[in-house]
Amino acid sequence: MRYLVFLLPLAASAQVLNVTVLDYASVPPATLAAAREVFTSIYRKAGGQVQWTVETRVWRPDQTVRLADVPGDIVLRICTEEMAKSLVRKETILGYVQPSAERELARVATVFYHRVEDLKAATGSTPAQVLGTALAHELGHLLLGKGAHSRAGIMRCPWDTQELRAIHRGQLVFDRRQSLTIVNSIAARTGLTMAANAFAAGPGR
Repeated sequence: MRYLVFLLPLAASAQVLNVTVLDYASVPPATLAAAREVFTSIYRKAGGQVQWTVETRVWRPDQTVRLADVPGDIVLRICTEEMAKSLVRKETILGYVQPSAERELARVATVFYHRVEDLKAATGSTPAQVLGTALAHELGHLLLGKGAHSRAGIMRCPWDTQELRAIHRGQLVFDRRQSLTIVNSIAARTGLTMAANAFAAGPGR
């Protein structure tokens, strides 16, 4: 099952980041749609534009998935508790960025849906609010680079009481410095993707 949702551009010259969301957790469609609104709203406030594509998948322990073959500038995985047991050691981890090869930009990040449910219960927020914000945080790591964690705000780790309350109010966003870096990073990543596609197409195509 595959479907696309587009975020209309704010300006004709702005770059749009293509994000592929791999849903292994069978998140209800209504929750995914609401999470997309939270996610794109956070990036809209930062000045960035995102095109969100969802692919629903089934995880098998004996199956190897080549994430490098997944289309898009960025890949965000929504994983199950069972997957978490094979991917991370700490049970309290909400998500993480998959390390990239040397001299390559990281493009894959993961959020664990059972931890989203835990935070939903702790904050009084909806699953969509927590999921959309968690995905925005992990994408923030990919766009902001090393040292992305901050003392407060969406890039704080772990989120404290102030951040958890802000999720419920829809007010957990990037600061001005982070927003500027995000806009520049989106432009750089989409430019690289466009150049790679042009090279793959070859002359005269």
